[in-house]
Amino acid sequence: MHKSNNDFVALIPAAGSGSRLGKLPFSKELLPLRPLANDPFVAAPGTPVAIEDSLQLLRENGVREAYIIVAQGKGDIAAYLEKTPVSGITVKFLCRESSPSVPHTLCTAIPHLAGRNAVLIFPDIVFHPRNIVERTIAEHLAHGVDVTLGLVPSTRGDKVDIVSCNRDGRVLNIRPKPGAGVSGWTWITATWSGRFSEFMTHHTNRRHRVNKRELYVGDVLNAAIQSGLSIGSMPIPQGAALDFGTTDDLKSLGRGDFFGSKETP
Repeated sequence: MHKSNNDFVALIPAAGSGSRLGKLPFSKELLPLRPLANDPFVAAPGTPVAIEDSLQLLRENGVREAYIIVAQGKGDIAAYLEKTPVSGITVKFLCRESSPSVPHTLCTAIPHLAGRNAVLIFPDIVFHPRNIVERTIAEHLAHGVDVTLGLVPSTRGDKVDIVSCNRDGRVLNIRPKPGAGVSGWTWITATWSGRFSEFMTHHTNRRHRVNKRELYVGDVLNAAIQSGLSIGSMPIPQGAALDFGTTDDLKSLGRGDFFGSKETP
């Protein structure tokens, strides 16, 4: 059992429609991480669905409180967790009528933090090792920066942010989805202080789009760096991650490709 990180509150954005996956019979956060061979929408016995695994992971990493931010029409997530609760972590739901971006979704929860530190994880990203969150929190507390990013290597610059750091681990720049063939560090979790929560709120309220696309968290992080906030990192060279928000990667998850030689979820 990991020690408790009671000063950290988890934020789990779940307001997206999952449009990249086509028509689903339920919210994408209820997709099974290991489905039955003949039914991709039913979890194999003893295995969790995505949102359930996210909460279990947070609990393992000592986080005891989480806000799940959903859009209207996604009540099935709360209904599932009511029937299948995850013990050891308090879950609160916040509903946003509509959200143009993930930063806007996160800003829904910021007033509820009351200045406490935040931990961000995405329910449609699986990663290993599972203690990345705990290690990122420890790094954050050790260096007193505004934000700390948990980093793993990636070759998927078409799908992820690529992060540049200096030799001391300070983040210099984030390139959101720079393109196929681009490799480097990508961030999969973040911890931040109340100062960054305030910055995110002010910046996001002023910006809805960037270069005709939606605002990304990476855009807010870049703006924070430019405004003088400090962003550190916790690189995990042996780590890996999979965003199963698209059909191809969901099929890869269903085949067990990601978990085949790694830790189980």
